[in-house]
Amino acid sequence: MTDESRDRAPVPTPSPHPAAQRVLSARLVVVAALVVVAVAVVSAWLLLAYFSGPADSARLDALRLSATFAFGTGGAFALWLAARRQRSMELGLQEQARIASELAADRAKDLLQREAVAADSRQDALERRITELYTKAADQLGNNKAPVRLAGLYALERLAQGSPDQRQTIANLICAYLRMPSPPSGVLEDESEDDFDVEAFRVAREEWQVRSTAQSILGLHLRCADPAAPPYSFWPDMMVELDGAHLYNMNLHGCRIKTGSFRGARFTGTTVLAKASIGGSPNFEGAQFDELRMHSATVDDGINFCRAVFRGKAVFTGSSIGVDAEFNFAVFESEAYFISVSIGAGLYFPRAQFRGRTDFKNLSVSEDLVFSRATLRGPLVLKAENLPPRTKLDGALVDPRALAGLDAIVRNRYAVVHQEDGLCRLESRSGS
Repeated sequence: MTDESRDRAPVPTPSPHPAAQRVLSARLVVVAALVVVAVAVVSAWLLLAYFSGPADSARLDALRLSATFAFGTGGAFALWLAARRQRSMELGLQEQARIASELAADRAKDLLQREAVAADSRQDALERRITELYTKAADQLGNNKAPVRLAGLYALERLAQGSPDQRQTIANLICAYLRMPSPPSGVLEDESEDDFDVEAFRVAREEWQVRSTAQSILGLHLRCADPAAPPYSFWPDMMVELDGAHLYNMNLHGCRIKTGSFRGARFTGTTVLAKASIGGSPNFEGAQFDELRMHSATVDDGINFCRAVFRGKAVFTGSSIGVDAEFNFAVFESEAYFISVSIGAGLYFPRAQFRGRTDFKNLSVSEDLVFSRATLRGPLVLKAENLPPRTKLDGALVDPRALAGLDAIVRNRYAVVHQEDGLCRLESRSGS
């Protein structure tokens, strides 16, 4: 169909109406008039033939009667013609209204089709524009110059702000960049005069600046703690995948994440997850933290810190975990605080190692608390009123100093079987 034919609205043709009347021909009108005259003549003749008398008045009455009859017949015919004309006019008006209605409907349909075509064209143009911008920004991220990579990050941010349906894709790209191999953070600290490499220092510093910007973009748009912030600045329902990433001073304070995966990630500096809300079951298996601040955080389901290493302070105070919190084989090299932590199901530390102060004050666990074969070398705070019915410390190795931090009721449940490397091995007393 050509553009010219598509632009022209089809003209509806009059359809036969069930009540439509045929047009009277001139011959029919003449015949009707002759019939009226014939009726008048015949009626006059009959009246004169059967009602004639010697008196002229009788003939005159007969003529009057025949004329009246003829005029009555003619009047009836005229009345029929007038009624037929009126009916024809009404049918004509109805037909005009029908045609006008069909024309209006066709014009409206044609307008809708044009609007749909225009909308499709605009959508196609927008998608092409988005694809071009996305491709250009992705190419910039692969550039070997730090300013170009920074420009690519900010271009992706602007694109996500204007295209909400592209935000997850852009978040995935930023996460993919953070998962790329990073320069050793030690390069920034090693400034010895003997082997200091100025060029390596410059490259590493620029790359860490780019990575810090990528982290800031994620943190800014995953955070919804400020009610005065513009609504478009928050990217809801984002999935964050940073497995194996090297992150420096990662700040997700107050962020809302649909779900997150950080397996094997290296968190250098201070990592902040305070007041964060994470859906699903975030996975930190094998992650390494210099320092973790995760107080007052909320996790919808379970959380996995199996084989995680906490080199500095680990703070979980006031956090709420919906199901299980697993720390199997985890290593706490410094202080660990689980004060007022709420666990919806079980808290597990089998074969975990605690080398600093560990505080479980006001702990709330619904089902299981397991320290099987865990090692606790530092001071320990664990009260009986905070223990769930299914608490297991069997095989745990406890520093004699940590025994003082155990509630007397807890100590009475377990016996020291023997000591290993200055640690006390706990076993359940029979019947306890």
